[in-house]
Amino acid sequence: MAQQETIIQVMSVNSGRSRCMTNRRPTEPGSTDTIHVGSRPYSVAITPNGEYAYVVNKALATGKGAVQVINTATNTATTPLSFPVGQAPTAVAITPDGRRAYVTNQGANTVSEINTDYTSPAASYDTVLSTFAVGYFPEGAATDGTRAYVANHGSNDLSLISVAG
Repeated sequence: MAQQETIIQVMSVNSGRSRCMTNRRPTEPGSTDTIHVGSRPYSVAITPNGEYAYVVNKALATGKGAVQVINTATNTATTPLSFPVGQAPTAVAITPDGRRAYVTNQGANTVSEINTDYTSPAASYDTVLSTFAVGYFPEGAATDGTRAYVANHGSNDLSLISVAG
């Protein structure tokens, strides 16, 4: 039997729920599931190995946002359920080697660097390693493994962050 392929795509966001479509085999129609991910999910990125989805939740009761990690094999949240990042996070980008994620924080004009390396000791992965000041109202992020590129909507520029090797 051929190995199953899983594709997750955010379809809509409503009331703290992210609607996802999971296509187990490319030849069969997709099914729709709901994964509860927190308050105001805003964007999602998948690790290069496809094992985890990092969902940015824009608002929490504390005024800060958080990142929720989803195990894509089970479509369930990992433990801890989420971890805090900066104020009003909006985008997440994961390095090609899957060891780091970069989350833009619009409310603080910063980017949080997250350890996503699951070969690290358990106490150190899915934690914020560093916070970088960037331009005004950072909205988008991408990384090629050597740099994180941050699109700053409010200052009409791009911030470049050197990514640790």
